[in-house]
Amino acid sequence: MRHFVERNLDASLNRVAEGLRALMDLFRYGHDDGDAAARLKALRHELIRELAPTGASAAAWLEARDSQADVGRPSESTSHHGAYRDELDLFEANCRRVQEGLRSIEETYRLTDLPKARISENLRYRLYDLEKAVFPALLARSHRGKMNFDLYVVTDRKIAGDRTLAWVVREAIRGGAGCIQLREKSADIRAFLALAGELRRLTREEGVTFIINDSLEVALEVEADGVHLGQEDLPLEVARRLAGGRLLIGISTHNKEQALSAEAGGAGYINLGPLFPTETKGVPVTPVSVELVREMAPVLKVPFTTMGGIHLENVADVVLAGADRVAVVSEVMGAPDPREAAKRMVAAIREAKEMREENRER
Repeated sequence: MRHFVERNLDASLNRVAEGLRALMDLFRYGHDDGDAAARLKALRHELIRELAPTGASAAAWLEARDSQADVGRPSESTSHHGAYRDELDLFEANCRRVQEGLRSIEETYRLTDLPKARISENLRYRLYDLEKAVFPALLARSHRGKMNFDLYVVTDRKIAGDRTLAWVVREAIRGGAGCIQLREKSADIRAFLALAGELRRLTREEGVTFIINDSLEVALEVEADGVHLGQEDLPLEVARRLAGGRLLIGISTHNKEQALSAEAGGAGYINLGPLFPTETKGVPVTPVSVELVREMAPVLKVPFTTMGGIHLENVADVVLAGADRVAVVSEVMGAPDPREAAKRMVAAIREAKEMREENRER
């Protein structure tokens, strides 16, 4: 208990001030939200004015500080925090850091200075209020918010036939598809960019998520919501660095190890598959089966999609195994009526989700 009060107040105050600074900078530079930034700045200034030590107390705190001997000091062997997937992760982590720090300050001051304990409590509740006020807008802009869909349609011009891709995509969206991925393997770069730009405008008008397959450069150029990468494509760590937080990055995975590695590396979402036999890519594939979904659904913290040979007759099996999002190609792209095909798939997914919830409640 030697110097507990001074050491804990010193460490906790620094932790809270640092967390408030990170939050303030997020709203100031990342969201151009002057109101939230000003409220956080006011909280930080009040924290320092009301709770930071002065005079002899400041000297006592500094004297008690022993960062070299701190048993919680990070070392080379200390496990590091996971990568943030987006700004919402950063926001939530720093809100928790500030709130927990303020609670620690409050409890410690109950030993020595009850008025300051009450000030700390008041600051904590004001941050709760601010967190609640700004969270909906942050969620809507976040990578996590872009994963709020049931059906994910991946394009294929060959399967679409003589119909324009834009027409098929619009019909799929009108049928309930909440995410569109442009997968284009044969067009030259100019045609790819033109098609990506057209679908970006369409998906923005319709309010759905738009992903580019493979090409980080095209995704950034057309301001897509994200990019989807395979195991042989650009490494996740490189893609994250080049994207600079601007893109939701999805990773194809085919086993537990790949899925957990992608999650740890900061993937915005993970795709599990192929679940069933499929000829969409024109090469033989080895299905991983719905058992991979059943195994990973309780484990993964990052959102995941499922893909590969999924159609109206087997989609319920996928959802009952734990999937919330299903990706298809031919089931919608090749359908005579893409809108109706998408509508039937969404209805089947939602019906299976209801059945899954009923099974859990039994």
